[in-house]
Amino acid sequence: MKSKTEQTDESQEPQQQRPGKSGLIMAVLVLVLANAGLWAGVVWNRSGDPTGEISFTQCDFVDFTNATDGSSRPQPFIGSLYLSIDGLEIGTDNAERLGSFYTGYVAVSRGGEAWEKHFNALSENDRRWSSSDQQLLAVAVSRRAEELFPDYGQDGRSAVLPAYVGVDRWVALNHLVQVGDGMREKLGAIPVQGKDCTPTHRLTITWGQRHEPWLSAVEEIGSS
Repeated sequence: MKSKTEQTDESQEPQQQRPGKSGLIMAVLVLVLANAGLWAGVVWNRSGDPTGEISFTQCDFVDFTNATDGSSRPQPFIGSLYLSIDGLEIGTDNAERLGSFYTGYVAVSRGGEAWEKHFNALSENDRRWSSSDQQLLAVAVSRRAEELFPDYGQDGRSAVLPAYVGVDRWVALNHLVQVGDGMREKLGAIPVQGKDCTPTHRLTITWGQRHEPWLSAVEEIGSS
């Protein structure tokens, strides 16, 4: 038999609350709404006319040139592709006109005379850190994306990206390229060749309404 004191102490112990159905329903609802918002953003980003499109080969990405085991067997592809963009020299006059550090946009172009001039001017040490394979170079800057669109984003080798811009420096956003499940499967079937890579597949990256890049096509070179 428990004493009256022990019974009183037990009755005063806080009762553990079990989550009710309403709490579980609310948690599920929040999760559904969050996912719906995410997918709505993806759909909107990919709707309408692209704001940029650039084609590469698989050899332009380390995912296919960094074969640690020296074999040519296909390796599983996990994650996103990464874009490496060389810097933009804003210049003193342009920096004074634009003002202090702000959120704006940069136009990024692949290859061409601008890239050759930029790459040839680099020191040997700087060349080691530049994206010599992707050949992406920021070539123009503006506070508004609309000011860059007449010259960039519609030629098949350029895009307009959001960026933090300051005096003689800039930081482009959205370096990571979204890769859907279907495209991930296609990338996983491409052999990893190592540093002596021979291009066999064309990878097309597209920028949408929110200037976010995604892998829109993977095609075998010479198949079309």
